Amino acid sequence: MAGTEAPKVHVITDSSADIPSETARQLGIQVVPLTIFFGDQPFRDGEEITTEQFYARMRAEGDVVPRTSQPSPADFAAAYRRVPPDSPIVVVTISSALSGTYQSARIACEEFPGRDITVIDGRVVAYLTGQAVVACAEKAAAGASREEVVATARDRLSRIGVVFTVATLEYFVKNGRIGKAQGFVGAMLNIKPLLSLENGLVVPVERVRGQRQALERMVALVQERLAGQPAEAFYIVDADNAADAAGVEARLRGLYPSVPVSHFALGPVVGCHAGPGTVGLAYLRAKPEHGG
Repeated sequence: MAGTEAPKVHVITDSSADIPSETARQLGIQVVPLTIFFGDQPFRDGEEITTEQFYARMRAEGDVVPRTSQPSPADFAAAYRRVPPDSPIVVVTISSALSGTYQSARIACEEFPGRDITVIDGRVVAYLTGQAVVACAEKAAAGASREEVVATARDRLSRIGVVFTVATLEYFVKNGRIGKAQGFVGAMLNIKPLLSLENGLVVPVERVRGQRQALERMVALVQERLAGQPAEAFYIVDADNAADAAGVEARLRGLYPSVPVSHFALGPVVGCHAGPGTVGLAYLRAKPEHGG
């Protein structure tokens, strides 16, 4: 009955989602790159600069604060054209409160009147977005409808949360992404901020003394947020700080031995703002057993 099958849903995201390139290839996810600037020199994220190259350059050029530039509507329009005309498209982007990427994706739709294109504001960043995109692509590969793929995205994004710590707030401040965490800025000798995302913005959580305490408190805060509720998965992200991330992972596996834990590098887009040394712990709440 192949002739009656509905066209496959195609999933598109931006490079800030930090989806491994092999995963994107296997699942047919189109990734529209943002641009990283070191001074006036541009690099297309994931195409002209790798995560390893980015952090090596960031550390070597400490006086140069890299910045990002969103994809243009034309970049998204080019991605839409690569999809068969009768196939629905679902786009999931980085938080619109932190980037104009979502707006570019929306504007690009104007070139395709009548096309079935849904653009979703992820309201999160990095692999917090990526995990939803991967779930959508897996659903699409299994033959799900556009409505089912959209519902998957919204469900996954509604159940994700994160706590993270940065080595310094310098990069957030200089890139203008500090949001409600502005009050944490100042002379903070060995004081480590714990931050989160709320309504797509960076918000302060706590301040603790020392990196070790920050990492321990990060895990404790996730426990508190789960409040005894089951977790479906954990995602650890780090910005050129694999050692601290491994410590968090070991602690987490001891506390939640039956919950899968994945570890991802924080890519250049969010790395521009968070800076080297960042470690984040994201949690995906399990769906209620009654299915609500």
